[in-house]
Amino acid sequence: SKRRKPKSALLASSWSQAIIPSLGSSQDVRRDKLLAHTLLGNFRFVQGCLEHGVDVNVTNEYGQTALYIASLQGHATILQLLLSYGADQSIAAFGGSTPWSVAEANKHHTVTNLLSLPDSHPTMVLSMKDSLDQFSFPFPNEGKTLIGNDIHHPGAGSYTIDDALPTASIQKIKTMWSTLPKDSTAKKKEKCSTRYYFCDGEKYICRALAQSIQHALPDQYAMVFPRMRFLHYTDEGSVLAPHVDLSHTENGLRSTHTFILYLTTCENGGETTLLQSIQSEFDILAQVSPVMGRLLLFPHTCPHMGSQVHDEKLILRGEVILSLTAI
Repeated sequence: SKRRKPKSALLASSWSQAIIPSLGSSQDVRRDKLLAHTLLGNFRFVQGCLEHGVDVNVTNEYGQTALYIASLQGHATILQLLLSYGADQSIAAFGGSTPWSVAEANKHHTVTNLLSLPDSHPTMVLSMKDSLDQFSFPFPNEGKTLIGNDIHHPGAGSYTIDDALPTASIQKIKTMWSTLPKDSTAKKKEKCSTRYYFCDGEKYICRALAQSIQHALPDQYAMVFPRMRFLHYTDEGSVLAPHVDLSHTENGLRSTHTFILYLTTCENGGETTLLQSIQSEFDILAQVSPVMGRLLLFPHTCPHMGSQVHDEKLILRGEVILSLTAI
């Protein structure tokens, strides 16, 4: 029979040795581990990835380096470690924000003190701030309930808000979108959308949408998550089959609703349809036409589909927590 090794032989001689099995066997896996452990603030694992040759300046689908993520999260000790391995402070995430600008926007002053003050603030970020931070509330539009909270259905608590953001702000968001690279990892399906990733690290869009939601739906508290996707439909006949969405977690908080901000108006087709069940696309509970500035909110578990597109359609999609109590 196979002899079992004594426990003493299984003990690692150092932290560095102990974490090797958890780092993965390939550089691709270790790259993902570096970014994930930076997000979670796991110093030892970040150190292990760097000690085992992971490029300190690798980026994720949002164009974020580990240094950017540490700045966003306020992980000063990890940030110092990354700098000691030669992390490049000048690498901007998709959309133009830098480690310094995202730390400054989130009031992580210990982090900004460790970083070099940039020669200038990123132009795109500054224009977004001007447009999204400097418009007045309240808005004139109240929210429209599509599926009430008293309805026994996964879509209970679905709403639309027209003119959720001013036209000038919508145009700034579209200008920023035009600078983003296409998602090169996704396999392009026939008659489907092109995806672009964006993380609103400065929270300018997040704050503006949350304020709009809380004005239009005064009984709701809203927290908008910063990781977002632009979906661009250009092919005639593009559709999205019936499905439900997954929730996302941000700093230990789990999202409850999907949001869709329509950035174009479609004269024909392109509706988002909320369904009675995922099995039947003809049992419709509500249908929302794409109108620029319209915001759609529905629970992740609500079955829905995208109707056939005839005009160009651009949306910003993400996750939000809607709650009757303060978050």
